[in-house]
Amino acid sequence: MCIRDSKKAKRINKAFFASSSGVGAAVAEPAAPSECPLDVEELGNATWRFLHTTAAYYPLEPTETQKQSAVQLIHSLAQLYPCPICAPDFREAVSNHPPQVASRKEFVMCRLTQLTKS
Repeated sequence: MCIRDSKKAKRINKAFFASSSGVGAAVAEPAAPSECPLDVEELGNATWRFLHTTAAYYPLEPTETQKQSAVQLIHSLAQLYPCPICAPDFREAVSNHPPQVASRKEFVMCRLTQLTKS
């Protein structure tokens, strides 16, 4: 979920905001909303900050419900992530490396971050 090439990021942003749902093929460019959503780089950075913060506050010894919620959070984010370029990589990383949720020590996002920021 990281686009390092600024020209590529701009092309992705244009397609991203031109689509009616935020995902899929580009259509006519819309007028800029009064409060613009995050571009793909900002979205990726904010997502990783959220995930790392969530992992940092994850319980040392989570309940079964908390474990299920953590798994659902990661899988839901992978399915709903709005960037059409980053989402497939994120889904593949989650599929190949399912969330480890037995404890805070296991529930770290560093491995997932490395897998998706290539």
